[in-house]
Amino acid sequence: MSADGSKIKLSSGYCLDINFDSNGQKAPNTHGVDMFDFLLCTEEGYNAGLLRNKEMPFDAYFSGCGRTGYSRTQLLNECKSNQLYCSGLLMYDGWEIKDDYPYKLK
Repeated sequence: MSADGSKIKLSSGYCLDINFDSNGQKAPNTHGVDMFDFLLCTEEGYNAGLLRNKEMPFDAYFSGCGRTGYSRTQLLNECKSNQLYCSGLLMYDGWEIKDDYPYKLK
């Protein structure tokens, strides 16, 4: 855990799975609110429903922001319907939670 209370959990398999929790053990521990998942894949292949390549090794775990070509509107709608997809929106927005982001940490 870092000095600001955030926590990163790493686990390896085909790729390095990265789970970031912005406030560590504090509630709500909910995807899209304070938890976000990413992948680091250095090998070519197919994983998590997406084709992985060495040119783009880092991506959002569920939405594949860098590979799908989703627009911001599409990512926002995906995030609203399934919070696991919010990591892609966060990446797309340059790591900033914009005013129209659908979930707020209380």
